[in-house]
Amino acid sequence: MQLEISNLRSKVFKPLLVVYIILYIVGIFGLSNPTTYQLFAKTISFVLLLTFFGAFFFHSFRPNLTKSLIIFSVIYFFSLAIEIIGVNYGIPFGKYHYGNSLGFKVFSTPLIIGLNWLFVAYSTSSIFFDSKLKPIFKVLLPSILMVIYDILLEFNAPKLNMWYFENNEPPLQNYIAWFFLAIIIHSAFSYFKINTKNRFASFLFIVQFLFHLILAIAGIGND
Repeated sequence: MQLEISNLRSKVFKPLLVVYIILYIVGIFGLSNPTTYQLFAKTISFVLLLTFFGAFFFHSFRPNLTKSLIIFSVIYFFSLAIEIIGVNYGIPFGKYHYGNSLGFKVFSTPLIIGLNWLFVAYSTSSIFFDSKLKPIFKVLLPSILMVIYDILLEFNAPKLNMWYFENNEPPLQNYIAWFFLAIIIHSAFSYFKINTKNRFASFLFIVQFLFHLILAIAGIGND
């Protein structure tokens, strides 16, 4: 069974990656066009779900299936809880609220946001997993990369109706909080020896990063 799954992954790796690249390219054109912006903005949560499941389809759960599922679940609920606290009490990110692009909410917080934290942490970890760096740098570097990604994301988020900070400006504490939360999550990956080796997830992070970079440069349709 494991061999069959491995063969399937090998066969669909490149075609599926091309599909995701096309998906994000279409998204760039759709979101940067005022005529189609509203339509494409409604698909953001769906695309994030596709990205999450695409990445984890290539995750190797063996031989530690149970441990991986537990750690991933803890990270999901931990990050979701932090976001719920953040939205309702302004700690630790500052005062902000969510728009409607990320779908169904609980306590004013989209359920998908926990999956997004998990995907970004997992995919940045996968980029450095096979490097010969010391373990401490496999925690620090992906955490720094997550903050760099967040800086870019914060530029586009309000324009995509994802979330809005008070006075339309994310405070410094937002980035500090992102860094320390990233450190916690990546430390969990390291401590529990979670195998984050996943080339597909690494590529998807790069595609998503470039997506937001191009949108930030090109502009978004409702500007």
